[in-house]
Amino acid sequence: MDNKEFRQTIDKCLLQNEFKKSGKYYYKGTDEVICSLGLQRSSYSDCYYINVGLIIRALNPDLGYPRDVDGDIRGRFSIEANGKKVDCFVVDEIHDTEVLINSIEKNISYWTSSTLTIKALKKLLDDEPIRLFQTRLLAKKYLGIEE
Repeated sequence: MDNKEFRQTIDKCLLQNEFKKSGKYYYKGTDEVICSLGLQRSSYSDCYYINVGLIIRALNPDLGYPRDVDGDIRGRFSIEANGKKVDCFVVDEIHDTEVLINSIEKNISYWTSSTLTIKALKKLLDDEPIRLFQTRLLAKKYLGIEE
């Protein structure tokens, strides 16, 4: 797979899964939380990261189209490669479009099906406390995790 085909596959998959696109970012949200996705090409290898930003609307009322880096909670999509879970999609090692699409859809489900409410964000951080390191202090306070 080449870079262009990878980006086109990602674009098509996200749009088919109800994301909207504005500029180079993708969005899906509720009245409480927005999920913003952005593709980032690695400076060191031929791979891409798919960055995730979960934005709490109450904390960011003026962000119309937030970037992934604006996320109150941040993360990355991951993929199974050579028996390991990695967060960098090595384009020239992806030979099966269906495997890529399945991986993207699993990530979409993880990041949007269970995180687009305040209650779900609290549960995510309860279930996966390692994510607290990728959560802004203001968001932790808002969610009642830190005083």
